[in-house]
Parts: sequence; C-alpha cells; structure tokens
Amino acid sequence: MNRSPLRRGLLLITLMLALIGGVFERSTNAAFPGQNGKIAFRRLSDGKWAIFTINPDGSGLTMLTSTLSNNSFPAWSADGSKIVFTSDRDGNEEIYSMNADGSGQTRLTNNASADEFPAWSPDGTKIVFKSNRDGNFEIYSMNADGSGQTRLTNNPATDNEPAWSPDGTKIAFDSDRDGNREIYTMNSDGSNLVRLTNNPAIDSDPNWSPDGTKLAFVSHRDGNFEIYSMNADGSDVTNLSQNPAFDADPAWSPDESMITFATDRNGRFEIAVMNADGSGQTVIASGSQNGFPDWQPLVSSVITILVDIKPGSTTNPINLRSHGVIPVAILTTDTFDATTVDPSTVCFGDADDPAQRDCTEAHGMGHIEDVNGDGRPDLLLHYETSQTGIELGDTQACLTGETFDGVEVEGCDAITTH
Repeated sequence: MNRSPLRRGLLLITLMLALIGGVFERSTNAAFPGQNGKIAFRRLSDGKWAIFTINPDGSGLTMLTSTLSNNSFPAWSADGSKIVFTSDRDGNEEIYSMNADGSGQTRLTNNASADEFPAWSPDGTKIVFKSNRDGNFEIYSMNADGSGQTRLTNNPATDNEPAWSPDGTKIAFDSDRDGNREIYTMNSDGSNLVRLTNNPAIDSDPNWSPDGTKLAFVSHRDGNFEIYSMNADGSDVTNLSQNPAFDADPAWSPDESMITFATDRNGRFEIAVMNADGSGQTVIASGSQNGFPDWQPLVSSVITILVDIKPGSTTNPINLRSHGVIPVAILTTDTFDATTVDPSTVCFGDADDPAQRDCTEAHGMGHIEDVNGDGRPDLLLHYETSQTGIELGDTQACLTGETFDGVEVEGCDAITTH
C-alpha cells in the first residue's frame, strides 16, 4: 500500500517517540487562575518516569515520586495543594493523588485496564480521566476520592486527554472519531458534543486558558508539531511556537501570561516556557527526557469576611473629633464563623494604608454577641477613633486579621465621617 510522504513521516515520528517512552501520548489539563507556582512534569530517571517540580526560572528541581515504578501525567488541583497523576506501581496504570510536596500518595482507581491522563475539576470535587476498561479509550469522571466512576463518552474511536474548563461547565478532549485526531468539547456530563477543529492533520492536547476564553493545543497542520492557540469556539487559530522541532504538551500559567511546553529542539525532550504570544521561548529543564508539564496555581488563602461598622452610616457618621471608640463587628455567615477570628491579630482603619490602622482592641479581646439579630454569634471589637487613620471624606474602612488556626481574613465596610 502506498503512503504519502507526510504519512510516512508521521509513522516514523510515532515509532521514534514510542522508543523514548510514549511522548506521543499527550497529557492535557485545565489552567486554573492564580499566581504562578511551580511546574510539575515527568522526567526519565534511572530508567523510570518520575514526577518532578521546578520553579518557572529553572531553579528548585525536586523529585516527588520514586523510580521504582513509572509515574506520569501530573495535573495540579485548582488550589495548587494537590497533584493527580498516573502510576503503574500496582501492576498497571491507575490514577493516584498526592500533596504538592509528594506526601500522601493515594490510589484512586482499581481496574485491570489502563486509567490515564487525569485532570481536576475546578472545585476540586471531581477528576476526569481516560480509560480503556470498556474495550477502547473513553472519557470518565469520578469523585476526588475515587468513588462514583462514570463513563462520559461512548464511541468506538479513541477519546483522549480530557480537561475541565475553569468554570466547570465543559470538558475539552481530542478524538479520532471523525478519521483523525481533532479537538472537541462537551458538557461536564458528556452531553452537547461540539467539534472545534477540522483539519486533515493531527490536532490534539487542548488546554484551557485560566479565563476559559482560549485553548492551547498541538497541531501538525504546518508540517511539524507546534503549539497553537484558538478561541474557545475554535476560531482565530494561531501558531505560537513556530519552531522546526517537535513541540507538545502546552499548559498555561495561572496568570495567563505564559505557556509551558515540551520540546525536542535540543535533541531530547525538555521543558520550556514562552510568553502567551509565543515570544521569549526558554528551556528550563534539560538533562534527561522530560514531558507533560502542568503549572501550579497559587490561590490566595485570604478569606473575605463580612464587616459591619457602627457608627458610619449617613445618618450616624463617624465623629473624627471624638476621643471614643468605633464599634466594628465581624459577622458570622453561612460559610464563616466570626468567633474563629483571633481578636489580638485584627487591625482596623484606613482602607488604603494598612500601616495607619489600629491593631489594639480597646477592651482587650472584644466580645461575642448577635449584632445583626440573625441568631448567630458575631465578634464585636472596638478601636480608638484617633488611632485608626480614618480621615474626613473617607468612604470605606477595612480590617485584616487571622483565625486561631492562622488563616488570614479581610473585610471592609462603607462609612461616612464628619
């Protein structure tokens, strides 16, 4: 049977990559918003794939899994505290999770078939993955503890590399159901299938941008594998990497300014970063075969709380000439218990300059009472007017503090002054 030059070239690439550990199979994840943390990836070490992390500047290389088995395809949770990954340590490929430092490694699936390429939902309650347990690779979801495993796709073709959108409503994946690998989306329950790409070349490995408006992906449409981006509806396709090497495995940075990816431009697969427009391409992890990077989101742990300042209303403004105190209530809500705040850590006053605020509660530790009459205990604190930094014309005052467990809190309320 005759094959075109492109067909022969793709076959040669496929065989070559199979020899170095299956880099042709690609992992994909959602990119969740936050500050840019570490990059997790897999590296060949002592003949086995292990999961490492590295800082975006190439420093701080750290191994998280051992080399007694193959561990691959790491994906960060939306809060950056956990990594889900694939391991064959129990005889076949299963899905595991671990803490960001490699501790607490836990098996989530237990099936004789291959379970691979996991990715978190944005709320951290579910994991999507692919499995061939029903005869071919399909997309499945399960609860974060491994329960409730549910098949989402049902097609005789191969469905690959699922990724949950940052808003949790859609899952992107690639499939060869229409003759070659193309990129699709579906609702998170498997309904409403939409094909986004339509090209005779391979399109694969979709990765959501943190705001959900774009997808980075891999395509061979220009004669070699490159990193592309497109709008979430499939429009405005743009070649980002533009390099004759093999570029794959894109993952957005949480702040959406950069993309990390794998490349063989220096003779072996390395981890690189580039700006979101494709500029500034820089290798950060070399020295071995590497692949499947994913970028850790660092989400602020500060809890926004509900604050009620009295006086401060238009009918009862704060008297800045007073030598008295300003009552400030931290209110208990459905999601926050005000009595967990440590009064000794609270500073209250000027909204724009925390250094001007009063950090000494006038009565020592305040007291607990139901300030707003909803039947729940609130924390009432008092601060000396002259020490708060509040000035005539200010329209807002704020406080910061910590709970007894060390979790930061902050809140503001509108005020008037005279």
